[in-house]
Amino acid sequence: MQASETKNETLIELALFKDEATEMLVHDLKNPLAVIISNYEYILEGFDGPSDCRDALRDSQNAGLRMVRLMANLLDVKRFESGALKVRPRTMLLGDLLQPIIHQRRIIARARAVTIELTGAFSASLSVDDDLITRAVENILDNAIRYTPDGGRIEVDVTQDDLGIEVRLGNSGPPIPEDMREAIFEKNRQLGENGRMNLGLGLYFCRLAIEANGGLIWVEESEMLPVVFAIRLPHPAAHAARNPSLAAVALPA
Repeated sequence: MQASETKNETLIELALFKDEATEMLVHDLKNPLAVIISNYEYILEGFDGPSDCRDALRDSQNAGLRMVRLMANLLDVKRFESGALKVRPRTMLLGDLLQPIIHQRRIIARARAVTIELTGAFSASLSVDDDLITRAVENILDNAIRYTPDGGRIEVDVTQDDLGIEVRLGNSGPPIPEDMREAIFEKNRQLGENGRMNLGLGLYFCRLAIEANGGLIWVEESEMLPVVFAIRLPHPAAHAARNPSLAAVALPA
C-alpha cells in the first residue's frame, strides 16, 4: 500500500515538473522567436531581390509564426484540461475570420502549385472566440498543405442551415481510414498509414477549441476529395442560449 502511494506521489510530481518545464520552455522561446519574425518582416519590407529569394524569406517567417502558434496551442491544451481557459466569443462575419488565413496559406501553397479554393456563405455571422477558431483552422489547413501532393487542391466551403454554420476543409491528399477518423483527434495519437501521421497535440487542440465554442469537428470524404475536415459551429443566438454566461462578454464585430 505504501509503495503504491509513493508511486502515485512520484507520478504527480513528475506531471507537475513536466507542466512547469513546458511553461518555462515556451516562455523562454517566445522572445527570440519574436525577434526572428520581426527581423524577417524588416528584411522583406525593403527586399528587391529575386522572387524565389523573397518566397524563401517569407516561408521562413511563416515557419516562425507557426512555431509561435504551436507553443500557444501547447499551453492552451493544458488550460483546457485544467478548466482554466476562458472562451471569449465575439460576433463577426465568417469571411473576416477565414479570408486572412486563406490568403497566407495561398502564398505558401503556391510554391508547390497547390490551389486553395473558397466557396459558400462567407457573409454568415457567428459568435466565437476568434483566436481559438483561427488557430484551429490554421492547424487543419497547415496539415492539408503538408499532405496534399504537388499540383493538388484544397477546397474551403461554407454552408449554413437551421442547425448552424458548417465549414468544410477538403484536400486531395491520401485518405484517412474510417476506423481512424475519430482517433486522430485524441491526445498524442499517431496515424502512420497512407503517408499520414498526426504527431502531438495539433488536432487534439482543434477538437478542444471547437467544442469549447459549442461546435463539432469530424472527418469524412467526398466524391471529389479523399479527406474533408468538417467543422459545425452554432448560430450566434443558439450559442448564446446554450452558454448564457458567454453572451455577456460577446463583443460586436
